[in-house]
Amino acid sequence: MRGAYLHVATDLAAFIGTAIAAVILIATGWDRIDPLISLAVAALIFWQRGV
Repeated sequence: MRGAYLHVATDLAAFIGTAIAAVILIATGWDRIDPLISLAVAALIFWQRGV
């Protein structure tokens, strides 16, 4: 049950990160936000797998 919860939470974080990156990219044109958000989501996934 905990594994399923963490999986859904990670998917939600990835979706929210993608949405935030898209808004920032469209609003400012700052294209470096996409890899930064991707690294943040990857770190979150890595951290949750270690817990």
